[in-house]
Amino acid sequence: MEWIEKKMSLEAAVETAAAARSVGLPVQAYFIVGYPVETMDDYIGTLGLLSRLAKLDVDEVVASGYTLLPGSPHFDLLQSRGEIDLSEDFFASLFQGSLSLRESCSPYFNGSEIQALRLYALLWFYAQSLVRRPGRIFRVLKGIFTKNGKTMLDRVVAKDATKILRSFKPLLSRASLSVLRSILRRAFCKKLAPGAGPFNPFEQP
Repeated sequence: MEWIEKKMSLEAAVETAAAARSVGLPVQAYFIVGYPVETMDDYIGTLGLLSRLAKLDVDEVVASGYTLLPGSPHFDLLQSRGEIDLSEDFFASLFQGSLSLRESCSPYFNGSEIQALRLYALLWFYAQSLVRRPGRIFRVLKGIFTKNGKTMLDRVVAKDATKILRSFKPLLSRASLSVLRSILRRAFCKKLAPGAGPFNPFEQP
C-alpha cells in the first residue's frame, strides 16, 4: 500500500464494501498480485482480506497481475534504465483480463507463479463465498440458462463455462503446486511462531 502510494486504508475499503452490501448494492473487489515489493507474507495478508470480503457477502473479485503501465513511476524508472522493450509482447502483457498470462515484474515470483497466485486467490474467495451462501450456485445456474446474470462472473460463466474451467488447468502444473506448498509452509510457520496463539493463517488481523 505504501509502495503504490494508495491514499486509503484497507479498513476504509472493508467498511465501504460492508455499507454497500447492507443496502443491497452489488460489490466487486479488484486485486493485483505480483507487485515488485510483494512477498509471500503480503500475499497471505491478501488471502486474509479475501476471507473478510467473503464474510461480507461481496459479490465477486478479480485478481490481476501487476503490470508496468506506461506513465507510472515504476515504468518510467525501468525505461530510464533501458530495461523495457516496447514490443508487441509488452503491450499484450497489459491485458490482464486473461488468466493465461504469465508475466512478472517481481524478484520473488516468476510469471507462472504469479499466474498460480491469481488463481489461488480466486479459488480461496469463491470457495468461501459458496460455502457460506450455497444459494449462490443456483443464481449462477439461473444466469447460465437465462443469460441474464447480475455479475460479471455470471455473464462469463453463461457465455463459456468450459473456458473458465480450462483457465484453472495451470494449477495442476509443478510450478503451481510449488506455490501452494510455499503458501501452506508460510502459513504454518506463522501459526507455530512463539506466542502467536490461536491463528487462522489466512485471516487478516
